Amino acid sequence: MDTLAINLQSWENILIKKLKEKNQLGTTDIAELWKVTTRTARTRLRKMMEKGIIIRIGTSAKDPYAVFKLK
Repeated sequence: MDTLAINLQSWENILIKKLKEKNQLGTTDIAELWKVTTRTARTRLRKMMEKGIIIRIGTSAKDPYAVFKLK
């Protein structure tokens, strides 16, 4: 078993599994996947970026079309 997976929240594992299937997802898609608001999704995504699990790809800090990928 992956040692990183042991230390992750269940919602983090859900996103990792989906990103392995889809390669990249936007904030709205991720919020729907987690069944949370986009604001909550952005907070969770920021935490995952700080952990080095995912990366954000966008043209600016407020790019509404930014997507997230596994690092």
